[in-house]
Amino acid sequence: MSLISQLIAYGRPYVLLVGDLQRALALHDQGIQVVVGPADDLESYQRVRAANAALVVATGDDAQNTAIAFTVREVAERVPPFPWRARPSQWTFWSWPGHRT
Repeated sequence: MSLISQLIAYGRPYVLLVGDLQRALALHDQGIQVVVGPADDLESYQRVRAANAALVVATGDDAQNTAIAFTVREVAERVPPFPWRARPSQWTFWSWPGHRT
């Protein structure tokens, strides 16, 4: 079961931030709650009201996830960014001691 499926099953609101309009339209057609905007732009997280989120999940590579984490912190200091990784081998510095998520 995907994360979005689980959120829907538990009645939790969510939004997927997508940088590409065509991809966003396709996801919207599948019933996914989607907003178009760059993942590394402060305004994107203001528009999706990240400050009210329980969690922000980042699904990019390490560099992208780091940029997202710093951007989210500017808008929503109390909201933990969570780097989503499908395979444990993909976990790198996110699991280093002292890294605060």
